[in-house]
Amino acid sequence: MSKLTSSGLRSNSLQRRTTLGGRRLQASEAQRAKVAGLPCLVCGRSPVDPAHLVPQRFGGCDDPDCVIPLCRAHHWLIDRARLPLAPYLDSDHFAAELAHALAHVTAAQLRAALQGGWPAPWTLQSDD
Repeated sequence: MSKLTSSGLRSNSLQRRTTLGGRRLQASEAQRAKVAGLPCLVCGRSPVDPAHLVPQRFGGCDDPDCVIPLCRAHHWLIDRARLPLAPYLDSDHFAAELAHALAHVTAAQLRAALQGGWPAPWTLQSDD
């Protein structure tokens, strides 16, 4: 059971978690530190989550360059392919993140995902 902090929040309530095959994964400490205090890439609100540019289910990792700052609402929309990221990713400000993403996926895959979103986990087909 988690303890309450002086602010009245549970100590584990500030840790953003993602899922991979039903298993919950936490963003790395370095990823949380990278986005701490930054505004949401889409709306400018705070606080934000460290949102993977390439989701972990597609090879994203725990490197700080693998995440961008998104508020919880926009992170939810992006994870469900309901909001394209392309209009919000300025290549001058996110060059390192875009370059890092290309270590995980092809340029065509990244372009398609930024324009239309990553496929939801339940739509992925196995090669069996």
